[in-house]
Amino acid sequence: MKEIVTDALVLKVSTSGENNKSVIFLTSELGRLRARAVGANKILSKFSPHLEVGNFVELRLAGNSAWTITDVLTIQPSLLRSSKEKLEQINSAFRLLDFLSTPASDLDLWKLVCNTKIENFSPKVFLDFFGYSQEHSACFICGARSPEYFYFPDHSFFCVTHAVEISTENKIRCNI
Repeated sequence: MKEIVTDALVLKVSTSGENNKSVIFLTSELGRLRARAVGANKILSKFSPHLEVGNFVELRLAGNSAWTITDVLTIQPSLLRSSKEKLEQINSAFRLLDFLSTPASDLDLWKLVCNTKIENFSPKVFLDFFGYSQEHSACFICGARSPEYFYFPDHSFFCVTHAVEISTENKIRCNI
């Protein structure tokens, strides 16, 4: 069994069973990874306050093929605690990072995440990083320039008119 200590950004948290949580992190050394937090759903869990989406944490993991969180400490409180105007933008950026990042180390991505100021933390920054520049794209259906929405399943863009036909869990607004 291996043990790893790394800095991470909490991208997504979901319930796993009655008392556990499944957490997706972006790390500097391992890229995107999923780990299990045993007992994190319990009221007195020591993990729960640290496993908020948007927290930068120091993470201790144990495991071989599947990771289990053995310790976690918040380094910087959640980015989602910023202004309400920025909330949709930051949440969309987290969804994009969860979808496009890979389970491989990407120090350039990690540096971009760490160095992007809260006022600039947006899907557009990360779309550009991954090579999906909105400025050089067009709506998949009508060809309108500067489309507003990015569609996860096939990495295409859509204008406001045609994005209405797509379910909200499969798209993000990139012009916010």
